[in-house]
Amino acid sequence: MGNMGRIAENGDVYAFYIEELGKYGTCQVLDVWGGSLCYILLDYLGEEVPSENDLKEIKPFYKECYINRHRMVKQVIDKLSVPGNYIYIGKIPLVVTNCRDGSYFNDVWQQGTDYIFEERWKAAGNEAQRNYKKYINSGEFVRIKKELVKKNKDCLDNDLYKLLDDNSSLCGFPCIISADVHGYSQKLVNLIKTSPLLHSLKLSNTEADIVDLRGTGLYNIETDITGVNKIMLPEETDRLEIYGNIKKQFYIYGNPVIKNKGIILDIHIKNIKEFPGIIFKDVKIRELNIDNIKELDIEIIIRYFPDIKKISLTGSPGIITNIHKMEFLKNLQTIGFYDIFGYNDCDVKIFGQLEELREIDFYSVPKTAGKYIKKHWENRLDVLSVKSMRDSGWLADNIDNPLRKWDGSGFVPAAAYKRSFKCYKDTKKLLLNAENSEDVIEIVRQYTRNFNELNRKYGQFIETEEREDIFMAMEQLYKECILGKSNNNKSRNTTKDINITLEEVLDVIEENKEDW
Repeated sequence: MGNMGRIAENGDVYAFYIEELGKYGTCQVLDVWGGSLCYILLDYLGEEVPSENDLKEIKPFYKECYINRHRMVKQVIDKLSVPGNYIYIGKIPLVVTNCRDGSYFNDVWQQGTDYIFEERWKAAGNEAQRNYKKYINSGEFVRIKKELVKKNKDCLDNDLYKLLDDNSSLCGFPCIISADVHGYSQKLVNLIKTSPLLHSLKLSNTEADIVDLRGTGLYNIETDITGVNKIMLPEETDRLEIYGNIKKQFYIYGNPVIKNKGIILDIHIKNIKEFPGIIFKDVKIRELNIDNIKELDIEIIIRYFPDIKKISLTGSPGIITNIHKMEFLKNLQTIGFYDIFGYNDCDVKIFGQLEELREIDFYSVPKTAGKYIKKHWENRLDVLSVKSMRDSGWLADNIDNPLRKWDGSGFVPAAAYKRSFKCYKDTKKLLLNAENSEDVIEIVRQYTRNFNELNRKYGQFIETEEREDIFMAMEQLYKECILGKSNNNKSRNTTKDINITLEEVLDVIEENKEDW
């Protein structure tokens, strides 16, 4: 059962396991004051936990990757308890004396990200490293088919992709580390293979039956799987994100490396209920993240992902059933529920049987379950966060409310949320009775003016996320009221003949919004 680690003291050295590398990293606590501490990463990365003898000549770890130049990694944490999965090695003299200089704040302890990026950097080879450092601040251009492209370009985007032909190489662009393109092709695979630092791919409009990425060296892959039957992953894969529509059968092919270390799987598929269409071959999932959930049976998770160590479920909002089956996820360390309902205080008692549990993060959850977690797990976990507990009537009132996450948000004033939700509901009524496109345009203008007024009145609370929510809410209104897709749209004055596109509607918001 989850227990926090020891209280940190100056000079303490700890080891922690890095899943992706299959190795242990190390850190030393440099300074403890009040309720905070500062620690530094050490230059030890090995398959075994280091002994005290290994620490005698140990030095600080320095980052050299990408734009870093011999930079130490120091972090300040506002807590003195060390994570329960950290292993205490011993106490040695401080490796540096300027303890807090150059440190940065983080609310979670190191999990090895800096080591991971440095190992990837080393794997690219000396020539790739030299060329990146040489050209990252360069003002030079490369000419391709009469087009000038910056030599220090960091992404293979669709514009550059179209300029290149089947025999092209990315060697002239030594700073490219990612790709964001439309459509899978052998040309894409060949280009990726010519860029030793390119590690992330975002692939939309895939339009291929088989996506074969073997031999590319990609770590992070995000792809539209609409129409895709098979995806074949390279050994280096650490994270796979899928979205779109699943075919009757969709195969994910891994390899012995992926089966051994496991990968992170993100599923962005609307209203997903189960996974009968996904078939895994030589793939182990160590971390599972699913959003857009309406209904989900935890038994499906047990069946398909028995080895997961972290699970994050986000509803729209969503209902989960058979939560008691989570007792079979014996390796589970982290649980995150966001806008997830269908359980109570009695159901979450099962968490007490998860011996590896280290973190619980609840946001917008049933009040009875949230109160039980806060009461019974306080001071027993590395991370415990329970926010926006909802009463029994909240779900019914917010099932179709795209602004629901503003309710209880620390970034949106309560009064602003209430008026925003009223604006959304009033706009919906008006759109259901709109007779023509001119009516729709005026209603959308007023919708935007309302948010302009609220933003001025409540301290400019509309920032990036809130702006996206306002656009998303209008998109939902368009689909329900203008396209007539809502089953509840039974008004006598149907709107199916109104001739206006979603793009035109969103353009009205863009043209009328003020400073958000």
